[in-house]
Amino acid sequence: MSNRPNAGPNLTSSEKKRLRDRKAQKTLREKRDAHVKSLEDRVAFCERHHGHSPAPAYGNGTQQLLATVENLRRENERLRVRQEGLRGIVAEWEVEDAAQGKHHDTGLALNGQSGSNDTITSFGYTMASDPASATASPSTSPLASTGHDRYTTDTKTPTSTPLQSAEPIPPDFAWSKTPINEYGHNLFYFPATCPWLSNPHLIAPCPPYPSPLDLLHGTRRNYLAGQIHQLIRRRAFRDSECLALGWLAYLFSKWRATPSPETFARLAPFQRPVAIQLQKGHPASLDLMPWPQLRTNLIKNWTKFDFVEFAGYASCCIKVRWPWGEDVLERDEEDRFQVRREFMEVFTRESGWGLTTEFIQRYPEFVEGMDVENVRFRFELPDLETLSFRKSEL
Repeated sequence: MSNRPNAGPNLTSSEKKRLRDRKAQKTLREKRDAHVKSLEDRVAFCERHHGHSPAPAYGNGTQQLLATVENLRRENERLRVRQEGLRGIVAEWEVEDAAQGKHHDTGLALNGQSGSNDTITSFGYTMASDPASATASPSTSPLASTGHDRYTTDTKTPTSTPLQSAEPIPPDFAWSKTPINEYGHNLFYFPATCPWLSNPHLIAPCPPYPSPLDLLHGTRRNYLAGQIHQLIRRRAFRDSECLALGWLAYLFSKWRATPSPETFARLAPFQRPVAIQLQKGHPASLDLMPWPQLRTNLIKNWTKFDFVEFAGYASCCIKVRWPWGEDVLERDEEDRFQVRREFMEVFTRESGWGLTTEFIQRYPEFVEGMDVENVRFRFELPDLETLSFRKSEL
């Protein structure tokens, strides 16, 4: 028989208790060590996949990964469309070469200089002799009675030289070329300013045009209009700027989330992206600025300025050239509110927007290359007698 105290039946009750305590302590230590090891493994996994952020930022890291995956999915869809179009172009070239016995320069064909509309049609964007033929249907446009429901494409023949950063994109396949909004998504460095673009599946079912009341007062029925309303109302915009900027942001976001010839045709001409928007990553909010040259300057320098300060200046200094006190809404035949025709004719033109002197003096590098005096917005005091007369009529 062994002489160990735990091996024989002659142990006293106190010795048995000490033995049980030692076993319990050993089991507790093993469980604790296993739990600590499990936590260490989880921390190591999170650091590998989400960076070295503190624990509260892990949720943001997951959201960033999901947003990146969604952006990659959309990019793959666009690349697939372009690939199919290129296959159609190559097939057409082979047929033409066999019929005519000569080769065509691929650079000319890609730039729309071959004299054939088939190349453009293969991408789903027909360019007929009438430049307005590739625009939205007037029956679906809220401007059907104004003549401004169609935004004609640029009919200038693009050159084969590389595009400059502020040049507009050639119209042939412009609808499928969306801006690059990948910039690292560091929320501490540059906050997310168009969060709704991370949910294209919620934007897709939204109507082609927003209700002006939804942009001014918010809504739960239209996801995109409600999100834009929440963002704009945080800033010091008048109702005229709130409605005009909200309307343009709505149309741009519809195209950005669901690119197609139809959504692209609804954009105002100055909203169409310039070359640098497709060449350099930048935050999506910079794509909403009304002036192409201003967007170009911002994208070149966006890492060099304080965005929070810039957003404050922009909300106070970007103005639509609309008389003070004039109504921006009118009623249609069914007594429903709609955007006033004259107001829409103003804010859908680049010349209908201005920047105050405060912005120009604070950010001179952002207005380089622009006609500053034509862009400068000067406040005009309202005619108090006229305003009083109009109010008495109401």
